Amino acid sequence: MPLVLTQNDATEWGHDYADVLGVLYEYPPEYHPLIRPGSEFVYYRGRRRQGGGTQPQVYLGVGRVGSIHPSPREGRLMCLIEDYEPFRTPVPFKIDEKYLEPGAEPLGSRAGLYFRRGVREVEEDVFQRICESGGRTATRN
Repeated sequence: MPLVLTQNDATEWGHDYADVLGVLYEYPPEYHPLIRPGSEFVYYRGRRRQGGGTQPQVYLGVGRVGSIHPSPREGRLMCLIEDYEPFRTPVPFKIDEKYLEPGAEPLGSRAGLYFRRGVREVEEDVFQRICESGGRTATRN
């Protein structure tokens, strides 16, 4: 199943990851069962800005998970990113007032809880819709 990898400028809890957009993704071991070499993903950027303030929540691009290694930081893993393609224009996380990830919809006013999870699986049709909205196709061409 395709993934959504969260690429935040800042986190609510102050976690700092050694992510490099389109190159490297660092994550805690709780996500290891989901992140597998070859998995397709879209990047999601949350609303918190580095240094404070907010920005629009968007999807940034599409890629594929590469090899996985222990991070130099204890208790974390990292994966290389392959075939990354940024979207021509970032894709809003809502279109016509509906979340592109339908798992958030049932939570109503608490939908923000859904987006706190740093790595999420999404159905193939959801993944395709996000990619198409960004002017890209899935990486398995």
